[in-house]
Amino acid sequence: MTGVEGFKPDRFKNFTEKTTENNIISKGLTKYDDNIYYEDLGVDSSDRRHILVFNPDLLKD
Repeated sequence: MTGVEGFKPDRFKNFTEKTTENNIISKGLTKYDDNIYYEDLGVDSSDRRHILVFNPDLLKD
């Protein structure tokens, strides 16, 4: 368990360097710029906001 409510890592398990923008967006992320996608996971019980950021250029196996 990650400790961050709303984070679902399994939806990214099949991502590769060939994953397309449409595939990334279909997983619930929003395009920020040419290299970054994000998802606002909301505020947790300790009033911390969590933002998931994904950069396909930094994807590693």
